[in-house]
Amino acid sequence: MTNISNSLRFLRIVILILGTVIMIAQLWYWLFPDTFYYIGLPNTAIEEHGGIASLSSTEWWGSFILTFLPNSAILYALYYLYRLTTFLSAGQWFEEVCEQCCSHISKSLFVYVVLNITHATLLVVLLTMDNPPGKREFAIGFGGDDLMALVLALFALTIAHMVRLARQQRDELNEII
Repeated sequence: MTNISNSLRFLRIVILILGTVIMIAQLWYWLFPDTFYYIGLPNTAIEEHGGIASLSSTEWWGSFILTFLPNSAILYALYYLYRLTTFLSAGQWFEEVCEQCCSHISKSLFVYVVLNITHATLLVVLLTMDNPPGKREFAIGFGGDDLMALVLALFALTIAHMVRLARQQRDELNEII
C-alpha cells in the first residue's frame, strides 16, 4: 500500500509540474516571443501572418485568449486528475467522487478537442479580418493531438463507467451481507 501511496504522490507532483509548464509556456510565448523557440514551437498561424510583433493590441489580446482556451481545458483535466489521485490515496477507489473526477476529465478532454478546433479557426479569422475582401482566410484543422485527446477522453469515460459499476456491485453485495 505504501508503494501505491508513493506512486500517487509522485503522480501529483508530475501533475503540478505539467500544469505549471503549460501556464509558463503560454505566458512565455506571448511575453517573450523572440526567445520562445528555446522551449517550444511557435504558433504557425500567427507566424504565417507576420508574428506577434505585427499584431495590433486587439489582435494580440484576442489571439492570447484564443490560444489559452485549449490549454484551460487541459488545466481543468489536470485539476480533476490531481483530485482523483488524492481520493485514491485516501482509499476511496470506488466512491462516487472518483467516478465524478473521471467524468470531469473525460468531459474536459472532449471540450479540449472542440476548443482546439475552434481556436485554430477563430485565430485565422481574427488575424485576417483586416485584410481586404478576397484576402481573408478561413481554416479548420483536426490533428493528431485532437485524436489523442478523443482517445484519452474515451478511456476516462470508460473508467468512470467501470467505477460506477463496481460501486453498484459493492453496494449490492453489502445489502446481501
